[in-house]
Amino acid sequence: MYLGKRISVVIPAKNEAHNITRIIPGIPEFIDEILLVTSSKEDTTLDLLKISAYEDKLICLIQPKVGKGDAQKKGIRHATGDYICMIDADGSVNLNEIEHMLKLLILENFDLVKGSRYLKSGGSEDLTNFRSFGNLFLTKTTNILFSQKWSDLAYGFVGYKNSSIKELDLHTHPQMRFIPGYNYGDGFELETVILTRMSRIGYKIGEFPSFELKRLDGFSNLRAVRDGFRLLFAIVYERFQCLK
Repeated sequence: MYLGKRISVVIPAKNEAHNITRIIPGIPEFIDEILLVTSSKEDTTLDLLKISAYEDKLICLIQPKVGKGDAQKKGIRHATGDYICMIDADGSVNLNEIEHMLKLLILENFDLVKGSRYLKSGGSEDLTNFRSFGNLFLTKTTNILFSQKWSDLAYGFVGYKNSSIKELDLHTHPQMRFIPGYNYGDGFELETVILTRMSRIGYKIGEFPSFELKRLDGFSNLRAVRDGFRLLFAIVYERFQCLK
């Protein structure tokens, strides 16, 4: 419990066992449940259930399909906390910042709070110039279309009020039969879908400065060009689909 509220942490964790074993011990003790979402029973991340010190808090879920967004939806659907913190499994999130995020969510009654690497005292050890340029372009596009002043669209450290996010219909999406293998909302674009839908509804959204750490081990599942196009499509679709 934190400030009298139950807190859930959701971690999409596809083949991230080496990183997860180093991340879990750093999660604050006040967190009530940790939901690890993996893509198959063969994923070695499942071995974490053997960590007895965290067994009472760990919940390991198998996502039905593939993609980070699908894993996030699975975690959100099963989270029982009053507030949900979404973190990446690669060790890039400074876990000490979770408390600051929660203070904003709870004390200032935000529905969504995003970490930003571009605000003063924020930053990154892992962001390349190419990815930074793409992120800033997508952020600017979103700000123009949604009349906002956000600074960092594509950063996965996000907190939600559970009751607010569960009011969204995250399973409504366009039929993309003309693009084989494309399932809208199941990839990295889900965070953008949530952000823009909350913005359209008029929910209270905020940012705070966050410093992204270097990935601990392995390789990212992010593909800058492919996932950049997914985000761009999500931005445009979420802005104009309501006009249909």
